[in-house]
Formats: sequence, C-alpha cells, structure tokens
Amino acid sequence: MADNSVAEVKTKQIGIDAFLRENTGDPVETKEVPIDRLGLSITIRSLSEKQMSQIRKQSTRKFQNKSGERFNETDDDRLVENMLVAAVVNPDLTNAKLQESWNAIGQPANILRNMLRGGEYTDLSSAIQTFSGFDTSGVTEVANDVKK
Repeated sequence: MADNSVAEVKTKQIGIDAFLRENTGDPVETKEVPIDRLGLSITIRSLSEKQMSQIRKQSTRKFQNKSGERFNETDDDRLVENMLVAAVVNPDLTNAKLQESWNAIGQPANILRNMLRGGEYTDLSSAIQTFSGFDTSGVTEVANDVKK
C-alpha cells in the first residue's frame, strides 16, 4: 500500500519589524583586500544598489544616430573606474599628495591604474563586485584567461 501522506510545507511568517533598518543592519560594509606585491591592503566598501544605480548613470552616455533615434550606451571601462573610486576607502583617492605621487591630479581612478598591475586591478574590481553581491564568475574566468 502506497503512502499517500502529503508532506506539509510550512513557511515562516516574518513580521514587518524584521525588515526595519535597525534589524537588518547597514547594507554597506568594509573589508581589506590584500595586494601582496605591495605588502599592503586596500580597504573597500560594499556598494548599495542606490550607489550602483548612480554609478551606472554616470557611466552611460546618450547619443542620437543619423535617423534621429536616441540610444544609451554604458562605457564598461568608465563603469569599473567609477565603481572603484566609489568603493575604495583607503587609500583616500582624493588625497592631493597621493594624486601628485601617482601623476593623477584630479583623476582618482588613475591612481589605481598607475599603482596596480593589470591582474591586481581586475582582482580588486572583482572583490568589490563580489562584496557588493554581484556574481562575478564570468569576470573571474575572463581575468584568468588574460593572466594565462
């Protein structure tokens, strides 16, 4: 005789209080990303969706083709630069002494471009994306292919 009992699935009902900010914590956290070659760590913060939305907007240009159609195009390099500048807490990329040292006056993103090797730059970018909750498996695969 077959057992016809139906497995009872219970879902836990969660009250609205569980979702209040004081109960969920701040979505932005910080952590250290070691740069072994330098013997230093770069402090990054996770980025909220609100911050990422602003970064995407800053990295998108609008243009119009000859037939008058309007388009938006995201500049991926600019997106990564803006994300890095927003997420790096230490060193302070706006510090004038640091900018002068790395020949990047008024260009905080260029400090990292000048300071880090290509793989280190990609690893830092991936760390920020992962820490901010994005799946970076495709980025990691591409970075590993480039390193080969």
